Amino acid sequence: MTLNSFQEEFNAIFPYLRIDFFVISKMTSSGVKTQKITEKNDRTFGEIRKKDSTSTIEITLETIVSDLENQIENEYSISAQIYRSSGRMWLETTLTDSWTLEEQNKQGESLS
Repeated sequence: MTLNSFQEEFNAIFPYLRIDFFVISKMTSSGVKTQKITEKNDRTFGEIRKKDSTSTIEITLETIVSDLENQIENEYSISAQIYRSSGRMWLETTLTDSWTLEEQNKQGESLS
């Protein structure tokens, strides 16, 4: 599955959520800088994977946001960030990462 098709399927199931992928672009004295993966969305997860693993990621309505983000990072060595719709803006779910995808999506729907 490509990153782009994953994003499309994710958004079809959770229309008020968005998932973006990032890689570490460089380490600085002030921290880690990441770069959003945009032009490489036609790459598959298998092409990106740095570990020799064949595991899959299962996503349900009850999946906790932080669990999904951590699993993607652990399995594929890329960072994932979930965003929730809030009117015309997309908010990082950082403060509500303990919510399920269903809770996040319902909150996004009520704010849109």
